[in-house]
Amino acid sequence: MKKILTICALLLFLAEAKAQAIVDTFYYTGTTEIFVIEACMGPITFEVIAGSGGDANTAEGGNGGRVQGTMSFAPDDILYINVGAEGIGGSIDADGVFVGSGGVYSYNTCGEAGAGGGASDIRLNGELLEDRVVVAGGGGGAGGYGATILIGGAGGDLIGGIGENWPSWPDAGGKGGTQDVGGSQGIACCDCPTYTTDGSLGLGGNGSGDCAGGGGGGGGYYGGGGACFSGGGGGSSYTDPSATDVAHEQGYQNGEGMIIISYEIAAVEASFEMAVCNELVSPSGIYTWTETGIYMDTIESVLGCDSVMTFDLTVNLATSYSEEITVCDSFESPSGLYTWTETGIYMDTIPNALGCDSVMTFDLIVNYTSEASETVSACDYMVSPSGLYTWTETGVYMDTIDNALGCDSLLTIDLTINTVDVNVSNVSEIELMADLTGATYQWINCQDNSEIVGATDQNYIAIENGEYAVVITDGECTDTSDCRTISSVGLVENSLLNGISISPNPFDNYFTLTFNNQPANALVEIRDVSGKLVYKGTANKQKEEISFEGEAGTYFITITIDEGQKTHKIVKN
Repeated sequence: MKKILTICALLLFLAEAKAQAIVDTFYYTGTTEIFVIEACMGPITFEVIAGSGGDANTAEGGNGGRVQGTMSFAPDDILYINVGAEGIGGSIDADGVFVGSGGVYSYNTCGEAGAGGGASDIRLNGELLEDRVVVAGGGGGAGGYGATILIGGAGGDLIGGIGENWPSWPDAGGKGGTQDVGGSQGIACCDCPTYTTDGSLGLGGNGSGDCAGGGGGGGGYYGGGGACFSGGGGGSSYTDPSATDVAHEQGYQNGEGMIIISYEIAAVEASFEMAVCNELVSPSGIYTWTETGIYMDTIESVLGCDSVMTFDLTVNLATSYSEEITVCDSFESPSGLYTWTETGIYMDTIPNALGCDSVMTFDLIVNYTSEASETVSACDYMVSPSGLYTWTETGVYMDTIDNALGCDSLLTIDLTINTVDVNVSNVSEIELMADLTGATYQWINCQDNSEIVGATDQNYIAIENGEYAVVITDGECTDTSDCRTISSVGLVENSLLNGISISPNPFDNYFTLTFNNQPANALVEIRDVSGKLVYKGTANKQKEEISFEGEAGTYFITITIDEGQKTHKIVKN
């Protein structure tokens, strides 16, 4: 599971840049130094100061110029830093100093002069003169002869200063460099040999003299010119057109050059309110926090700057849980990752109320579904074991109930539905007969559903008018017929039946039936008070003697002919 579970508020406020001011100063070393632009740096503010010209006797070389301004660079740009030196003083035949200063040349050894001062510059992504983006012009070297001292021209500004002229030689001083060309050489007088040269891009011109050398021009964007017995011209300054807030100052300082750059580094700050589970490893990987509190960490942002982060941290903890569970067939774990089908001890993990891991242990008992089949017979219908269904037709049915272990018991029931034929026919106007043979019968009085004592034959002859039905039991099934109405008991239906007499009545073992006319195969039936048939015979004579040896009691005799029947009450002694 993840350790960081919930971030309540990803960012309380947007990242805020905090500037840190940095100042770097570069001094003359005689070598080029390198400065790399980093992504989180702001614009570079520069102060570039050139070297002054060298002295001669008591004459001073011209001061070096200064340039100030601001430029923006891209990440990974490389700045090549060159700091100019102070020109060499009191020299004859001295070479130019570091970074394109003017040189000195003397025709003989009877005089001295100062070399031009070195320019200071910043070059972008290359070390050629064409790569310069800021240049401060160096001062021109001093010249002179004997007690005559001639000061060098000041370096700096867009046009360098002019070297001091030899008395009565009005054009002898070297001219300052400009933005387009180097400073012109001083013009000698008389027949002095002329070894002076003009300044050029990045180089000061040479000075010359018969008995004392004129000062060489200062190095600069374009160098100053040299002079005969006079001061050298100053070099010009330069800034790339992309620079802003540019300020030029000519003749700023005496001595070696200097370059100062300043900038701001933007640090990014952000605050987070977070809730985590168990611990949080800080973004830098240096810290592991396991308790609620406020913490800080620093990493590099996407811009390469420091990203200072403050965490208002809530540390929640994982929980554990155990449970004994009994299930049927299978159990799906709370996470939904597992389905367990066997008894055993299992583990699962889900988030708790705080969003951290809840490690659960289950002591699981798995019981199983059972199956059973049964062949069943039922009368008219069957209510399923579950009580959910009522089946009224023969067929195969399914039902489910709980088994002894509390799991499903799947029942297959092969069901036969038996019915009882309870149809009843009228044999005569006072006799009913169940259509179904070979069953068990019980006739009842529909008025109160009471059983008629002894009326258990398939037939029943009513001894009084009323409504009657029969309860039929066929095998295991019992059903009751509809009620049938008898209303003809005691009615005289023809003259033959009207003329019947019985004597004696009561009788002992026999009695005589007397008809008013001779009957033809009249059916004679005697039933007890329960309706049970106890005698059956025929009568063909006008006087027919009937022998009956039944028990003493009350009986009913029914005489049936084609035209009808009649019932009489008889009593045996």
